[in-house]
Amino acid sequence: MTSANPVILYEIRDQVAWITINRPEARNALNRAARDGIRAAFERFAADENAAVAVLTGTGDKAFCAGGDLKEMADTSLRIPPRDFMVYLGRTLKVDKPVIAAVNGVAYAGGFLLAQQVDLCVAAEHARFAITEAQAGLDGQVKR
Repeated sequence: MTSANPVILYEIRDQVAWITINRPEARNALNRAARDGIRAAFERFAADENAAVAVLTGTGDKAFCAGGDLKEMADTSLRIPPRDFMVYLGRTLKVDKPVIAAVNGVAYAGGFLLAQQVDLCVAAEHARFAITEAQAGLDGQVKR
């Protein structure tokens, strides 16, 4: 069974829930639809008796998730995301079953945060992890 949300795909295969960020044209960046879809997918997984484990991944091999959607953040003048900006497994959503991240490319910023929330992170040889926010202070000035 697959989800109707084209931004976040949810599919059960052999008791594995595959949760896929499906925005390859934006390097799977987290816009509002993606953030809401990830939350809904994990809620669905937590309640799904047919799913024993979840795998979170991104479409394509360039990016697991490049973090927040910078275009959307600029359009909404978002500088500091609020606490409820995205799901935090174990903090804002309890999931009692194992979750695996299959990192198939860059996992930057919010993507790196997603990869840190899971029970096991499996990374492709070309995967890269970074906290890009550390390069700029709250005033927006790049720190070198």
